[in-house]
Amino acid sequence: MNERDFITRYIGSAVELSSEASRLLDAPSFRQGVLREIHRSPSIDASGLLRAILDREANCWLSGKSEEYFENLHWCAFLLWRVGDLRDVIPLWRAKNMDFDTACGFDIQFLTGAGLNQTIEYLESSTDPEARPALEYIIKCRAAGDFDDLQAWAIWRADYFGE
Repeated sequence: MNERDFITRYIGSAVELSSEASRLLDAPSFRQGVLREIHRSPSIDASGLLRAILDREANCWLSGKSEEYFENLHWCAFLLWRVGDLRDVIPLWRAKNMDFDTACGFDIQFLTGAGLNQTIEYLESSTDPEARPALEYIIKCRAAGDFDDLQAWAIWRADYFGE
């Protein structure tokens, strides 16, 4: 199965992967191809698939097996940013805080796909223990100007991952 067929089969926000699909997604190069196809087709609802990929990318990163494909984590985060679903804020915050490298290199903007104010409101009302530190960090970043031109950031990121 190629990447485009894979996406067509597993489109939507709720995804249950077959064992074959899971095996395919276990390969970082296949995930990269899926991310490329999703990037090319922003109107496709691949949010469930992106969440599955984010989990695999985080596991790959934590196991130290992400060398050649380390950008997959960031690319997946950008594509989730495009989806703009508040349910992704905490998982993206966890990805940002996996280790020193992601803490420094994982854009805080990735967490704000639903909008900066909406993200802040969501975190203020969340009972998740990770919501408070995420909220405090976002507020500091807002004060520092990190969200002043999200449109320019999004264009830069889209071009960065584009071909």
